[in-house]
Amino acid sequence: MAPKADLLRAEELLATLDQTEVAGIETRIFRLKNADAQALAASVRPIVGVQARLFADVPSNSIVFTDTPANIETLAKLIEQLDTAGEDLAGMVTRVIPLRNTSAPIVDNTLSEFAAHIALRKGRSSRPLTRVTSETSTNSVVIIGPTDEVSQLTKLLSELDKDDLRERETAHLFPSKCSSQPGCSANPAGHEPDQHGAECRPNCSHSG
Repeated sequence: MAPKADLLRAEELLATLDQTEVAGIETRIFRLKNADAQALAASVRPIVGVQARLFADVPSNSIVFTDTPANIETLAKLIEQLDTAGEDLAGMVTRVIPLRNTSAPIVDNTLSEFAAHIALRKGRSSRPLTRVTSETSTNSVVIIGPTDEVSQLTKLLSELDKDDLRERETAHLFPSKCSSQPGCSANPAGHEPDQHGAECRPNCSHSG
């Protein structure tokens, strides 16, 4: 059960909204553990609709958000991800990119893997700074992170959105370490692998 002080503060925040009840509209308060409420609010504001209300409550380090239940759930997932970044939110940029050909949830995982790959190259294997999430209602991808990383992911997304990924097999973004081995099915041409490449795939004759 929440402390009495938190409950009283929540009641004060809800009272400040002072709006007529609208069917299907809810308000949720997100109490942050690591991130600064003002910095996080600035990061997610570009994806908030014009009819929604979002503000940071500094005394309780909370985010107050009013919108439809579906939009609240989408933002809740993003807030949870960003809250783990803590002070690293300072200096981050937000890009909301609508897709024309492929589906946002399909490229979501691919972009997240690439963000982790970038973090590994920078020596941040335990905590990638860039966060990627999909907005299914608008078929858009939201990328939040340092400017250089967001730029790299945006370029990759542009390539992925050239056609519908559902109509072709998922591409392997990173070469395997065994790809230079003669006869390896991962790279019959014997090209040099990336130094950060993955291990041999299970069906490769050089694995195990």
